[in-house]
Amino acid sequence: MNKKITKTLFAIVCLLCSIHATAHDFEINGIYYNITSDVENTVAVTHYGEASIAAPDEYKYTGVVTIPESVTYNETTYNVTTIDSIAFKQCTELTQITIPNSITSIGNNAFNGCSGLSEVTIPASITSLGDYSFANINNLNAINFYADNCSCIVGPFSMSGTKNLNIGNSVTTIPDVLFAEIKSLETVYIPASVKSISSTAFMGSMSEYIVVDEGNTVYDSRENCNAIIEKSTKKLIYGSGNTTIPEGVTTIDNNAFTYNLNLLSITIPSSVVSIGEQSFLWCDNLTEITCLAKTPPTIGFMTFFIANPSIPVYVPAESLDDYKNQWGLFLYNILSIESKRVKLTLQNSYYNNVIFFLTPGTEQQIQIIDTDSRFVLNAVTFNGENVTDQLVDGFYTTPAIEKDAVLNISYQIPTAQNAPINNSHIKAYGYRGDVIVTGCEKGDNIAIYNVDGVLLRTIFATSNTMRITMPTDEIYVVRIADVAIKVAL
Repeated sequence: MNKKITKTLFAIVCLLCSIHATAHDFEINGIYYNITSDVENTVAVTHYGEASIAAPDEYKYTGVVTIPESVTYNETTYNVTTIDSIAFKQCTELTQITIPNSITSIGNNAFNGCSGLSEVTIPASITSLGDYSFANINNLNAINFYADNCSCIVGPFSMSGTKNLNIGNSVTTIPDVLFAEIKSLETVYIPASVKSISSTAFMGSMSEYIVVDEGNTVYDSRENCNAIIEKSTKKLIYGSGNTTIPEGVTTIDNNAFTYNLNLLSITIPSSVVSIGEQSFLWCDNLTEITCLAKTPPTIGFMTFFIANPSIPVYVPAESLDDYKNQWGLFLYNILSIESKRVKLTLQNSYYNNVIFFLTPGTEQQIQIIDTDSRFVLNAVTFNGENVTDQLVDGFYTTPAIEKDAVLNISYQIPTAQNAPINNSHIKAYGYRGDVIVTGCEKGDNIAIYNVDGVLLRTIFATSNTMRITMPTDEIYVVRIADVAIKVAL
């Protein structure tokens, strides 16, 4: 009797182990399936064994995988409607996935960590995206999103390296946290079809540019402000690191700039009356705030949480006490706008940066002088824009400067041979990854430029021979007094 019980228990254990290890009902053409309904004849794409991450390498999905709309097994045809949780998790050699229109739901962590994927397309049929379903895909260059009736709980694309977000022209709703925690977005384009955007839809994402189609009747990005503004409420829904909030906006919505590490400064116009909860939460790199409203806008729960309380907050002089009472986090650094200064940095090939501190709105005239006949003016740029053709009699006048700005002057340097190039006692040449300068005197200023005339490094000589380490595979111009020598490393 005991032997029979032992044999029975052993058989049950073996059966359970077999079921536990397989975790799929059948396999066709390298794709594993579970039957989800024998009545409706539906199946889910799944993984091999207990978990895809633990499966032997030969059972992990690799290369190009095209999921069919239906499969036939044991003379029964099944519709493929689901991608199971962790079905493709950590399949790092999966390079392309095609999801058919028969799929309606994708489970939790389904493609989490599939670092080989560069693009994914979410078809219109999808109604549910699981938690972190496409998270942690560092090389994911593009998301093509066409699902309009979709829901999710935790950001499905969180921490993926997505640069391009393409929202289909049939999408009308962008739900909670759908595109949350994407840190590498370049441009967000909202098509004319979108009529509803959740305040958490882009929470924690850091886009560079935001554009709303001009045909959109609900939202706009007026005045190229790089933000999404709801027309009827005058509410800023979502902003970028390059946002300029237009006058007329009355509300900054909850989570509008949450965790935006690209946001360095922000000016809040006089029309704003309220700033929502967590609007600037974890904006760690925010260095200053300017608020033009005479009546302090109301702030919500954790509006500026973790913002550095030592950063300056500039407000109208007559409202200093009101702001100190209502924006207590910045109590000791609330200053009048009249005391604010902006920085103009003049970058020049001949000397280290020169910095001007100016009143906002100031135009600054700069004389562009070539102090050495060896050097010919190449270009003048203001905040990266070439303004050389705007010089008048050798002077350049900046536009009104509202934010920190950079004026760069670069020169062309005449071709020089690798040392020695002249009869001077000063020589320079490359040797084993170093620039060697000989014949200099203690205290001489040695300047190293790139071939475009941009100053890279200056050093004072401490002896007759100086060894200066620079990156290799480059060409440099070494300048001491009136001697300019080209050196190749």
